[in-house]
Amino acid sequence: MRSSGSSLLMLAVLSTLCVGCSRHSQQHAADERLRTLYSGEWKWRSEQPDNEDGTRPISDHLPKVDAVTQEQRFLYWQQTLRRVEAIPRASLSPQEQLNDDIYREQLAVLIARQRFRDFELSANSDTAFWTDIGYAARRPFRSLSAYERWIAQMRDIPRYFREQMQETSRCRRCVPA
Repeated sequence: MRSSGSSLLMLAVLSTLCVGCSRHSQQHAADERLRTLYSGEWKWRSEQPDNEDGTRPISDHLPKVDAVTQEQRFLYWQQTLRRVEAIPRASLSPQEQLNDDIYREQLAVLIARQRFRDFELSANSDTAFWTDIGYAARRPFRSLSAYERWIAQMRDIPRYFREQMQETSRCRRCVPA
């Protein structure tokens, strides 16, 4: 009888340990899913041309701002948010729950900026789309390739201005006079 009682106790302990391991394993998997999502999206976002970020190399082109690209950004962030929402918050570790909270808010802002077409505001009280071009010119050029990328970016100005003007004219048609 004692061996039967000991066996049951041992089985109960092992079962509890397995449940704990399983929960930890599921939490680790959920954490990894979230990390993969926000790391991948950040990589994609940081690969977009940005003249204001002095830590990245000068791009050889200006950002695409045409309607198709703007719609692609909108859909990309919506899809990313849906994928984040598919991970139950309770399945995440406390640290990743905090990251989840912050990341969801960031995505909501990015989506709202696309939904409300902030990109059509080509000028406001302190910035305009053409002022972004000047940021690259003020950065230090440390190599021949930096100069070559900057020259290529300058050659991209006509396309960039055309796209900006097309978006601005589309915006004017939408706003009642």
